[in-house]
Amino acid sequence: MIVRDVLGLDITQSEEIPDDMQHTKERKPDALKKVTDATGHTYVLQVEFQTADEKEMVYRMAEYSVMLMRSNVEQQFEKAMETVTKFFKEEKDFLYKKGEVKGREEGREEKELKFVTNLVAQSDLSDQQIAGMAEVPLSFVKSVRNSLKK
Repeated sequence: MIVRDVLGLDITQSEEIPDDMQHTKERKPDALKKVTDATGHTYVLQVEFQTADEKEMVYRMAEYSVMLMRSNVEQQFEKAMETVTKFFKEEKDFLYKKGEVKGREEGREEKELKFVTNLVAQSDLSDQQIAGMAEVPLSFVKSVRNSLKK
């Protein structure tokens, strides 16, 4: 349906083609140069030396062309990402800073809770003494003590 309605093709016969096409190729051209002519135009010049006329050479040249384009796109992407990472430092991002502060607060609260819980459970100190030692409000110590009674 998609083929007919979107692509406008009226298919009368179809045959499955294996789609596991992964194929690793390593190619090394005989000569590959970036050149600039007298008018200032820059090109990629590729020269292949052949001892015989090969019918398949046109396909090999197409493979080289695609590999060069892909390599150039990957290099441009890497350069762009380097620029982005230099511009956007996470330390300068306000959301990063906000999360960092929140994480520190949660860590501090967790330590306070653990410390107060241990003092309440393992000592005979009064709530007032524990609040003073832990540097937390008296209401916090009372809340911890009540939760331990349950």
